[in-house]
Amino acid sequence: MNDRLRDVADGRGDNSGGGWFSQRAGRREYWLWVGPLFVLILALGAYGKVALGLLAGVAVLLIWIRRLHDLGRTGWWAPAINVVSNLIAFGLVSLFPGGAGALMGLVIYTGVFIALGVLPGQPHDNAFGPPPGRPRKDLTDTFR
Repeated sequence: MNDRLRDVADGRGDNSGGGWFSQRAGRREYWLWVGPLFVLILALGAYGKVALGLLAGVAVLLIWIRRLHDLGRTGWWAPAINVVSNLIAFGLVSLFPGGAGALMGLVIYTGVFIALGVLPGQPHDNAFGPPPGRPRKDLTDTFR
């Protein structure tokens, strides 16, 4: 018995290559998560519940990881993108008085959300698995 089949039989692995974070999220799954979360973040921010909005932001980062996997990028880009976009937003708030800076920061952050949701994923298998929606290979190739 080869190592791959032994790992599957022992419950240490399967063809998925890991847990939820090591898989890919297509555009549809991304929008089904991010759309409601983005509305929630905006609503909580409007009512001054910034701490709860930050908690919802963590959930957004989690789906960003899977979306970046679909684009063929490592999930470590998710916090990097978040930090850079927030630094730009905070810089705009400090440069422009009133709500103009906050509005420009919101536009930039919304642009990041839209860009991740619009870019097509890789149509072929990559390091994070097959494209979303395509069934995983079975173990028949193990015995060849």
